[in-house]
Amino acid sequence: MRLYLRREGYRRRRPNPKKTLEPEHIVEREWFCQEYHDFQAWEYVVYSDEAGFWVGWFKRDSSANLDREQHPAKLNAWAAISAFGKIGIYLYEENLDTNLYVNILNWAIPRIQELYPHDFVFQQDNSSIHTSEGSQQVLARMGNLLDWPSVNPDLKKRMPRNIQELRQYLLEEWERLDDMTIFNLCLSLPSRIALCIDSNYQRIKY
Repeated sequence: MRLYLRREGYRRRRPNPKKTLEPEHIVEREWFCQEYHDFQAWEYVVYSDEAGFWVGWFKRDSSANLDREQHPAKLNAWAAISAFGKIGIYLYEENLDTNLYVNILNWAIPRIQELYPHDFVFQQDNSSIHTSEGSQQVLARMGNLLDWPSVNPDLKKRMPRNIQELRQYLLEEWERLDDMTIFNLCLSLPSRIALCIDSNYQRIKY
């Protein structure tokens, strides 16, 4: 979701430095690229992630001048997509924990099964919440999981002034995300894996 907003020209008000790739991250990326280099079923992968958004996202050409808050309001989003289309977006204000993640997964499963009634592969990162016992019990019902490295990252002029406007704004941007963009993004993994191998498993531009 951050990548989509960035491509549309939106930026946050405060910098968000990239996390450094440690040697163990390079090892994980190498394993992932070699393991999935010849994988042929990317259209059956459901990609999921969480992101936090603060009141104060802005577009580069925005002339709006808002007072900066020391602790701006934040809204979190979990979303999932696949080559077959959008799975859904789940917005929440509290911090993510295992109980909330289990609720999100239970909310998402029937939506995933509408697109994939027989089989699919579910992608998530390996954060401690995702790998907790409670989460794993739900994930076991979802079938195949895509092993994912630990570190794998690589709004109009109207600005959201409060959490309600930010919620509405994220939902509107989600609806604007077209199926062809999602399709191309989901099937771009083979080329990204090739680029990652060529870069000796360092960060790549995409």
